[in-house]
Amino acid sequence: MKKEESKILEAVRSGQRLDKYMAGHLKFSRSKIKKNIKKGQVLVNKEEKRPHYTLKKGDRIEYLIKSADKGHIIPQNISLKIFKETSEYVIINKPSDFVVHPAPGNPDGTLLNALAYRYKTPRLVHRLDQDTSGVMIAALNDKSALNIKKQFKKKKVKKIYLALVKGILENEAGQIDIPIKRDSRDRTKMRAGWTSGRKSTTRYRVRERFHNATYVEVYPLTGRTHQLRVHFSHLGHPILGDRKYGEPPYKAPRQMLHAWQVSFYDLATKKRVSYTIEPPEDFLKSLSGLDKIKV
Repeated sequence: MKKEESKILEAVRSGQRLDKYMAGHLKFSRSKIKKNIKKGQVLVNKEEKRPHYTLKKGDRIEYLIKSADKGHIIPQNISLKIFKETSEYVIINKPSDFVVHPAPGNPDGTLLNALAYRYKTPRLVHRLDQDTSGVMIAALNDKSALNIKKQFKKKKVKKIYLALVKGILENEAGQIDIPIKRDSRDRTKMRAGWTSGRKSTTRYRVRERFHNATYVEVYPLTGRTHQLRVHFSHLGHPILGDRKYGEPPYKAPRQMLHAWQVSFYDLATKKRVSYTIEPPEDFLKSLSGLDKIKV
């Protein structure tokens, strides 16, 4: 489990690079500092900056440190829907309202606790938001975890989501290129950040249009936190039921976002594999409750 702590520094003179200054004052390498700056874990005067930012005297630097505590993942006998099991990984059908990893506020009762009960060394290689349903991969050993994480980094893992978004998307298909950064006023949220955000790209294709919503197939080309939710909200078409990035009335029991398909290279066979999990009942019920546009 990880906790978030905050360390405050104040620049006593001008002219030094942000990453170099922090490395000289904290017990972390410059490469680690640079990586965390890019992740949005460093704020200068409440704003995100680049590693090469030149400090000014009096700049207030806040470093949000995610430190592991001394505990370990507690194995818990929690029901799991295992879609596919191999010697190297398992494919999970994650329901909505299921936290993936222990964190402050959710110390246990998570998907990882459930995996630890069934397997000796489960490793999460990616995550889904609590209210997002669908297909997830969990590695069963360090070698497999490293292999799949490398595939994510090299963009060899392909994911397809299904979503119901507010309003009518006019184009049959499109690409959203909007940089994303952490919201300095609410650290639980992300937002569009044109000057200091990280490159984020999402493609989509319309499946059906309704009087007040659109059913879309979504292809994330990058993997930023809350990426799909932020992108569609920024377009003015938030995902139905999204209480963080949408506006009431939500007209759905939870955010209507479902991880439908994932494909990657199997470590044992070296062949590309693909797993598809159809949307759950609450998603299908929301879909069937929309009035289709008559063409």
